[in-house]
Amino acid sequence: MRIASFSRPFPGERVCGDAVAVAVDSQATTLAVIDGLGHGEEAHRAAQVAKRVIESNASLSPALLLQRCHDALRDTRGAAMGVARLAQSGSGRFAGVGNIAVSSRGQNPVHAISFGGIVGHKMRKVVECSFLLGPGDVLCLFSDGLSSRLSLEEVDTARLEESAKKLVARFGRDHDDATAALAMLD
Repeated sequence: MRIASFSRPFPGERVCGDAVAVAVDSQATTLAVIDGLGHGEEAHRAAQVAKRVIESNASLSPALLLQRCHDALRDTRGAAMGVARLAQSGSGRFAGVGNIAVSSRGQNPVHAISFGGIVGHKMRKVVECSFLLGPGDVLCLFSDGLSSRLSLEEVDTARLEESAKKLVARFGRDHDDATAALAMLD
């Protein structure tokens, strides 16, 4: 499994209110995109709290990670979050709250949605969905700072980090933080 990501802060801000968390254990890789509400220092703080929770609980399911983050973010402005847990076999599970989107390219299209709410404030029951990635398939989690018209057709699987940067440059909106996180099964 290869992972690459890129985040850009809201124009004029020093810090980004989005974050990417990657946690690896013996069973799988967990990839999360976190979008602290708003932008600036308080959004950044919320995203960093969630990132630490995910990175220190690598073996939990996406739903349990969202619940742990919900508890940890209560004294922050909260966040939208999407969490994917990806096994080396290609099987995966995704759960999301708020406006984190998922796109994929490959033989096994991924159909995953985030449900309404704010992690840390108003979070309904979390629903996980299952998916399967094949060799060479690309999964993208992205914040609402990118257009929903995002296309993965130009992702260069040999240069995932550069591809994440290009996605943010091409599909990023000027009025928000923007993050794209890519995962590819080798």
